[in-house]
Amino acid sequence: MITVINNAKVYDPQYLGYKTVVLVGKSIYKILDNHRVEGWLQSHARVIDASGMIAVPGFIDQHVHIIGGGGEGGPLTRIEEISLEEIVANGITTVVGLLGADNITRTMEELYAKAKKLKMQGIDCYIYCGGYSRPFATITGSLKKDIVFIDNIIGLGELAVSDYRSSQLRESELLDLIAQVYTASILSKKPGIVHVHVGPEKVGLKPLIELVARFPKYLRHIIPTHINRSADLLQEGMEFVRLGGMIDLTAGMWEDGGLSIGQSLSILKSRNIDLGSVSVSSDANGSMPVFDSRGQVLGTGVSRISALIDEIKNINDQNIIGFEQCIGLITQNPAKALGLSNIKGRIKEGYQGDIVIMDHELHIHTVIAKGQVIFENGKLKNQNSMKK
Repeated sequence: MITVINNAKVYDPQYLGYKTVVLVGKSIYKILDNHRVEGWLQSHARVIDASGMIAVPGFIDQHVHIIGGGGEGGPLTRIEEISLEEIVANGITTVVGLLGADNITRTMEELYAKAKKLKMQGIDCYIYCGGYSRPFATITGSLKKDIVFIDNIIGLGELAVSDYRSSQLRESELLDLIAQVYTASILSKKPGIVHVHVGPEKVGLKPLIELVARFPKYLRHIIPTHINRSADLLQEGMEFVRLGGMIDLTAGMWEDGGLSIGQSLSILKSRNIDLGSVSVSSDANGSMPVFDSRGQVLGTGVSRISALIDEIKNINDQNIIGFEQCIGLITQNPAKALGLSNIKGRIKEGYQGDIVIMDHELHIHTVIAKGQVIFENGKLKNQNSMKK
């Protein structure tokens, strides 16, 4: 299958100019100066006229509850699984699925099966084993074995710290978990990510900062998320970045009393923090429980995957950072965090053919995943999909 995107304003996410992008099979084959499509190519390729449009890399969301999250308010508050259509309609071509607070009624077997389904439907879906707390959910009975032997398991997550729902791990226990993931990563040649849910307790990110200060080799394996939960936590996140780490912000967290992505970026920019070390994820189909001072659930909300592009639109509209940096937050930066920067996160020859075509107001027109048009003009195109 050959697909040609013609006359697009291409961002790598760095601005490349008006280009013709040729995709062959699953990959980006050639990026040409605005090229007239004619002759053999015109008759053998699917040609997309992207005049007046922007082409950017497919979005990467590294924190999605693909089988649903929640349940803190009992069975009625369990959240449904996410559909392919919800994912690709928001420009996302790569997701990482995980378990959260509920790693008891939701299982790794369910998570694995859903991830395989999404992959068969046309996008890439990696997963973490684990969940918030012990006993960590696995398929093989071992964190190491899950990472080494199961193809799409790339690490442990979302491991909770600074949260009353966590296992309240001592430093030695936390260090042991990270060491297990590190060892599994070098045995399997996988990224070996420890994706860390940082909760609202006052201890914040300090345990991780102290740990990586002593063991810097683990820095690239640890991705703390929800760092825009509060101004204090964001401050600690800056220290983590200065040590050489990466941090992840959560779209829509302002609805739960946190900082918006725009507010967070304004602060980070004012402190000269490298925004290439910052990513944004959605926490889609997870719950946003509201607790009272005694830890009782007062109510729950639902995180939506649409929050990712909505926050990016807001940042762009407010000119908080440049468009290239803005798009990098959900493409190049998460690819770097996940150890996928050699195949994903850019529009570059040899990279996977994941591309989003948008208008200048960032309304999504076409989504291409692995070289195939999967969403176009508001409709899912994949014939292997099943709507909810």
